[in-house]
Amino acid sequence: MKKVAGVALGLAAVIATTLALRSGRGPSGTPAATSASASSNVALAYPPKGTGYVYAFRFRQTTAVDGLSGTPAMNAATNVEGKLALADVTRPGASTTLAASIAEITTASLRFMGRETLPQEPGLVGATVLVDLDAQGAVTAFRFPRSGSVTSKLLLRSLALELVPRLGGSGPLWSANEETPSGSSTTFYATTGDPLRFERIRRGYLRLGALGDRPIDETRLSVVSHGAVALAADGALVRVDDEEKLRVVPAGPAAAETATTELEAHFELVSRSGAPPGLDGSAFERWSADKVPAVAESDADRLARMAGDLKMEDIEAGVGRAEQGPPRTGFVAESAAYLRLHPEACEALVKGVDGEGHGDRPARSGVDSARSMVADLLASAGTPEAQKALRSLATSSAVRESPRLERQILQRFVFVGAPDAASIAFLEARRQAARSAHDEDAELACATTLGATARKLGIQGRRDEAERITSSLQRDLEAAKSPDRQRALLGALGNAAAVAQVKTITSYAKAKDPKTRAVAAHALRAMDSADARDALRTLAADEDTEVARAALGSLAQQPTSAADVRAIADLAVQGASAGLGNDLVTFFSAHLDAPGDVGRALDAIEARTSGDAALSARIESLREQLAMRAAVAGRR
Repeated sequence: MKKVAGVALGLAAVIATTLALRSGRGPSGTPAATSASASSNVALAYPPKGTGYVYAFRFRQTTAVDGLSGTPAMNAATNVEGKLALADVTRPGASTTLAASIAEITTASLRFMGRETLPQEPGLVGATVLVDLDAQGAVTAFRFPRSGSVTSKLLLRSLALELVPRLGGSGPLWSANEETPSGSSTTFYATTGDPLRFERIRRGYLRLGALGDRPIDETRLSVVSHGAVALAADGALVRVDDEEKLRVVPAGPAAAETATTELEAHFELVSRSGAPPGLDGSAFERWSADKVPAVAESDADRLARMAGDLKMEDIEAGVGRAEQGPPRTGFVAESAAYLRLHPEACEALVKGVDGEGHGDRPARSGVDSARSMVADLLASAGTPEAQKALRSLATSSAVRESPRLERQILQRFVFVGAPDAASIAFLEARRQAARSAHDEDAELACATTLGATARKLGIQGRRDEAERITSSLQRDLEAAKSPDRQRALLGALGNAAAVAQVKTITSYAKAKDPKTRAVAAHALRAMDSADARDALRTLAADEDTEVARAALGSLAQQPTSAADVRAIADLAVQGASAGLGNDLVTFFSAHLDAPGDVGRALDAIEARTSGDAALSARIESLREQLAMRAAVAGRR
């Protein structure tokens, strides 16, 4: 059995916590709001039993993980709106327990790998959770009825973590390590001058669920966060707003995934009412706050769930409509799952487009569109049978008669997750044959694909095979005469992400042709090397805007040092190429631990782009985060 924890990603649901400020009184007392000044403690109190609260909510979260060459490894999107009922159901002598249940759903969408999953689940209305909290208001555990669906439990867990503020610090600023829907975060809280309103900003993450809960190197993590918590005069929580965007890039070619998560949550108190009857949670299923129980699922079960009720005739019909435009969302993921479950269907799919016509559309353009879609489906499936069928398609006479189509299908091998020996040998042989026939387009298409393949081989530990490919690409690059051929082979070598090739690639950083310099900058993006970063700093100062932009983008994917940040800040102050304001702000957003350099750079950027409202807003956001960090440092 294979455990699949990823289904929890991007899921959310509804719970809100009624909070109050107190001064030296227990949670059962009537709450009264007090100012959170430097001399007073801010602590939690919950409303007395007998009061229920209803919150209107909106929760949206998207999570995407890209694998090698930008191919999607996982994506999920949640959009839930409705109302939540909440009440304190603490038993005498026990720690605080809140009960929340979904009272109404107006919008509910949860897409995983392009497939809508909520319609397959029991109704969410009525789903209930008990949330246990400690004296500081931190969630310690969730308790669910055993009969509830896994999806509803994951939904409820996510927003319980999102919506429990840690109002337990002293002074105008405090911090806490918190579990969130995205992982384990260091969160800062600050007063705003209004005793009933607090800012909440997540500075960074120690662990990110979108990468399988692996530890995170914060030098590779970009976090942009804005949040606020508002209380009523009697201390009840009346509003929570949170917006967050985080991105983590891989640490060199050994880490194949880049993850991006965006979250938006809004909760508003709409009514108060009598509390529901107490719940006996003694027999409930218990989940700890910091761990999502893995969902045991075999590969076959997982693929069957993704494929749903798709049939071979549905796939053939979708292929037949390829000329009409992109397929419906989820079609490729569902079809790939079907082909993995039914490997014999791969060759049958190729035979269906092997003739001059397909369905009732014999026109050449329609046939080519169908063949391109079949190549997409086979590459996404990626099994040995799918790869064999993809090779068969690429060598068919109908495809070889269309050079453009052949190039497209050869490059589909880039998206095969684990290319087998037969596919590698096929690409190398086709590249050699194209060179002998002076078919440069097909030769370079194979080179581009082989570069990405070499990177995958290196990750899989097949280093000898990877080095054989990169050495061949290097020889071809050094022998190339025309700028077009040089750029194509530079890109192919960059796809390999081989640090041993840094010297070769950086030798093109001084090329007269700016397009070649830009490609060289992009080719260094995944090469974790001091020499690569030195070259990128130089290219970031290039007089050509596209070269400088490519260099900044690649440098942002490197483990940059204080010297790197200082050098880019100097460029910003000295007047980097026009049009780079957003690129520079993106770079500095990941380097707020260098406040002096970032601050002076932001001042210079804003002075040159005062008419750009969107850019000014981004700059102001970074300044707020710098101020928060400075305040925290001053308290230590």
